[in-house]
Amino acid sequence: MNNVSVNPNQVRTDRGPFGLPRGLSGRVAGRLMASNDAQQRELAQHIDLPQRGAVCEVGYGPGVLLRLLRARFPQVTFAGADPSSVMFNQATRTNRPRRSVAPAMDLRVAAAGQLPFTDDSFDVTIAVNNTQFWPDLAAGLDEMRRVTRPGGQVLVAWHGGSTPSGIQRRLLLKPDELAGIAAAMTTHVGEVELESLTFSELFTARVGLDRDVVVPVGDTAS
Repeated sequence: MNNVSVNPNQVRTDRGPFGLPRGLSGRVAGRLMASNDAQQRELAQHIDLPQRGAVCEVGYGPGVLLRLLRARFPQVTFAGADPSSVMFNQATRTNRPRRSVAPAMDLRVAAAGQLPFTDDSFDVTIAVNNTQFWPDLAAGLDEMRRVTRPGGQVLVAWHGGSTPSGIQRRLLLKPDELAGIAAAMTTHVGEVELESLTFSELFTARVGLDRDVVVPVGDTAS
């Protein structure tokens, strides 16, 4: 799997080991992300998933959120895409199946702008702390919407909330940057709700029942 390559136009290589983990520095970055898991624990308790549904995490990193969600929702099918083969290896180890739990997750090495899943595959798609690393936010959101079933949800989270940790405070987005995410989700997915949790700013947009029609905030479907 380390030999799998991602289209270089689909990833940014200028954001350091946390933007695209590679080599030794990438492995260390993955371990740091896994050890600072308060945000993932909060999200895993906050996010509600459909029983026996299907979920995809875009940019799964070391796989902590997927592991926590599967512990809460053992009947849900999980998949994910991440452009880093280092993260693929760590997430695969983190989520190695045991006899008493669900089958192995469908984890892929792929970028947000080219998700390797068919249309309408998932009830929920999630991206945590990685949209700022995408070279094309619109393309990534279009792909998340494409693979989400009509009526399903697209969730985007970023560091923040009411009481961000010390590490998170260095990664907070400015109000105009948060507004940019909300505007992009409104344009490319659907009407957005923003929640400030303890450690996250969480954006939620629902895919319309007619997935090919995006209804902006304030409008109604005709």
